[in-house]
Amino acid sequence: YSSKHGGEKDNIKSIIIDKHTRGIWIGNDKGLSLFDLQNSNQNMHYNSSNGFVDDQVNALMQDSAGIIWIGTSENGIFTFNPSTKKFENFSKENKLNSKSINTIANTEQRNIIIGTTEGAYFINPKTLKITLLTTVDGLLHNNVQNIYADKQKRIWFSSHGAVPYYLKNDEFTFLKNIPEMRFFNINSVTQDNNGLIWIATEGDGVYSYNGSEFKNYRV
Repeated sequence: YSSKHGGEKDNIKSIIIDKHTRGIWIGNDKGLSLFDLQNSNQNMHYNSSNGFVDDQVNALMQDSAGIIWIGTSENGIFTFNPSTKKFENFSKENKLNSKSINTIANTEQRNIIIGTTEGAYFINPKTLKITLLTTVDGLLHNNVQNIYADKQKRIWFSSHGAVPYYLKNDEFTFLKNIPEMRFFNINSVTQDNNGLIWIATEGDGVYSYNGSEFKNYRV
């Protein structure tokens, strides 16, 4: 599937599967596309001509209510309601200053965390209480590349120039003395079905972490 199927560009930055329709939401460098795998006539591309913006979409996430959260490079966070087919400029409505979005995650408590180039926003979608965490509050780097909430309710932050670390119960834990890690450029973190943490790096390969020991894998 590419621009010939109704997408605007083939430079893909983010992708999710719609939990309700099973359609594929794709963020590219010029906007947002929706692919309907059952009916290609329903494929859509959204940009400034139909309610969105002409901007790179770096991050996508669908919350428990079915709302699509969209993180852009220069215009902050947008939400899209599939029922009403309406976009909302969440950053503008809530006066969020950080406009360059890297990543969006949600927790088991249904809170939403947004990683930006200037820190991480914690959002309660019910109360719309918004808290910004920066290096002043304990982050190792304000440019948060990736955020991941694991099964143990730990929130992992990935940044370049920082060790892997997580937040739990309002306390940060920093993972140090990692064998063979030289560059400390963390791209992302995930967890497998056995509870093992996997850490992707720039230049140091992939690490697994079982809660006490690291194992390094390189291509």
